[in-house]
Amino acid sequence: MAVPFEQALTGSRPAAGTYVNGIFLASGTTTALSFRGTVRPLSPQEMLTLPEGRIYNQAVTIYTEFQLQVADPDTGINADTVNWLGDDFEVISVDPHMQGFLDHYRVRAVR
Repeated sequence: MAVPFEQALTGSRPAAGTYVNGIFLASGTTTALSFRGTVRPLSPQEMLTLPEGRIYNQAVTIYTEFQLQVADPDTGINADTVNWLGDDFEVISVDPHMQGFLDHYRVRAVR
């Protein structure tokens, strides 16, 4: 039996769109997300692995069975956002851990 993830989380998934001069223009409505996950702050060593310009932002790792998405300018997909403790965190990476037992995703998100 799989161990359930600890807390209910919410977020949003923007509609697909296009990037015009580096600005994302959505072509539809935003979808609300609701899922369960475990949230942990990044350690100082993990903070050093964040993309340039994000190293000083608050960042978390989320363990969840729900597949979140990152931004992809080539396809027009914008990153999901997760609300935690009243703040919105942008999803910057999603690593699947599919081992046949407690399959989950490790998600990194920054504020």
